Amino acid sequence: MFTLISLALRALAGRNNQEIKRDIEALRKLDPQRRFLINLEASERMMLQRLTVDGNGDPIPGLLETLREGDENLRPPAARLLGELAEYVNASERRKEVIQTLINALHDEPVVVQFYGGFITDLRGALRVNAAEALGRIGDASATLELSEALRNPHPGTRRAAAWALGRIANADAIPALAEALNDPVGDNRDTALSSLKSIGTPDALETIEEWRVRKQSTEKRRDNDHERS
Repeated sequence: MFTLISLALRALAGRNNQEIKRDIEALRKLDPQRRFLINLEASERMMLQRLTVDGNGDPIPGLLETLREGDENLRPPAARLLGELAEYVNASERRKEVIQTLINALHDEPVVVQFYGGFITDLRGALRVNAAEALGRIGDASATLELSEALRNPHPGTRRAAAWALGRIANADAIPALAEALNDPVGDNRDTALSSLKSIGTPDALETIEEWRVRKQSTEKRRDNDHERS
């Protein structure tokens, strides 16, 4: 299996390392707004996959280095790849190191940029989303506390990804945080938290869901009554 993964990573990019490195340097010279607006994720991912396979066919060392110190445009694909290689990671001696590096990425400070027309975004949002999802795919319960804290992150996508990851890990310690996430202002995030509580499936989780439904029905009924009176 490990050999097949290594071959797959190599096969996704046919160019040699020098050509790929020149392309990366060209990307780095682009204006940050242009790099964000032009969807280069696919080509960046191909370059990353080709560059991060070391001489032993192990992609983990290069992915970790990229995630820690790499170009900002390459760090999110590095986190995603670690998640996609979850089975490989779980069999690796560097498993704990991978988990801690992803947790560190999950806590990266936001980089907020305002684009033309007033559009504001966090350039590290994708990194945190990919790190959270990778932790979910790896499925180690040691990430439960950090993912639970990420449910309060200002970035909506990070909150959704953390809720999804907690459902994959299915550790009952996440129930209080997921219960709070049922009140998230974003509907998709609430739905994800609800789904994750169902995935945990313990009596406490199911009771939390039932209590939330009762409160929701009561709120909706009160709202309908207020509407009729007005």
